Amino acid sequence: MKSRLDNQQGFTLVEIIITIMILVVGLSALMGLFPVGLKASQRGATLSMVAMLGEMKMAEVHYVGYDNLTSIDADITSLDDHSEGPDPFAAYSDYQWHLSLSLTSTGVSNLVQAIVWIYWNDEGRERSEKFLTFIADYAD
Repeated sequence: MKSRLDNQQGFTLVEIIITIMILVVGLSALMGLFPVGLKASQRGATLSMVAMLGEMKMAEVHYVGYDNLTSIDADITSLDDHSEGPDPFAAYSDYQWHLSLSLTSTGVSNLVQAIVWIYWNDEGRERSEKFLTFIADYAD
């Protein structure tokens, strides 16, 4: 006669412990990916904000127009005297901007090159992004 224990099927304690250890190692590796994904998501949000602010400042430069741009200094950080409405950067104190203007030597007359630099700090390191546009005088 066979004993009752010989007929029972199932997992041994050693098999269950090994399975749990494999799961713990796999889950630990997956948990290590979350900070990397979070950092990439934050960087993407920052770059989207920089692009939005750069586009807004470029639109403001176009709104100021060729005549006003040729009458102001070549390097400025304020368009207050030449534009209307609130400064979009007032709500985003972590970002600064700088505008550089120059008459271009492309052979096209009545053309102003405008470069807007957006600056911000990213984990203690200063970062910047450059936006370039040309403004033409269509009156001539």
